[in-house]
Amino acid sequence: MATASTTICGTATSSVSSATIPSTTTATLSSHRWETSATGRSIAQEWRTWNYRERKAPVTETRLKVDFGCGYNPLPGYKKCDVTTSPTLDYQYDGQDSIIGLLPHSVDVFNVRNVIHHLPDIRRTVRCLRRYTKQGGKVIITDCDAEHFAANVFLDRVWYRFVNNEQKIFISAAWRDYLTIMREEGFVCCHQSNDGLKDKTVWTLKMN
Repeated sequence: MATASTTICGTATSSVSSATIPSTTTATLSSHRWETSATGRSIAQEWRTWNYRERKAPVTETRLKVDFGCGYNPLPGYKKCDVTTSPTLDYQYDGQDSIIGLLPHSVDVFNVRNVIHHLPDIRRTVRCLRRYTKQGGKVIITDCDAEHFAANVFLDRVWYRFVNNEQKIFISAAWRDYLTIMREEGFVCCHQSNDGLKDKTVWTLKMN
């Protein structure tokens, strides 16, 4: 009698008789003789129901991911958060210590793209992010590196001051060491890379 076995991490588990579990590669459940008994028919029907539900059930993202400072270009799959009062936002940052609509320690992932150089007080905002990040949660920061910062400031001033006439948006005149601030505020860097223009760092909140 043929048997089937499962290997997990290189270790073979106990074998199961093929007479117990029919092979769908050689015959469908509806035509397999294993289904001729009342018990077999009942089990087969339950299998069909379960398989249908598994295939049809939508994949639900249970983690809360927030695009912090998303502007007009939010990331797909992320909740939107910014300092504006746009009705399209899911949450609003008050610019100081609170994110309206969020519960403390509820966010699994904060994505912070091109935001650091627009923060008047980096440490204050980092402390706010820490307040809403779960223990073990992540903060992903992408921002202009020190080498290309002057060019980035020039482009920001053209874009915000002249093209869009946004006079209230803060633009830092010099690169600031937010990496040290993140560490001092309880985050641990687990990834760091550079694409030639911008630094990307991934931080996890230390477990207490």
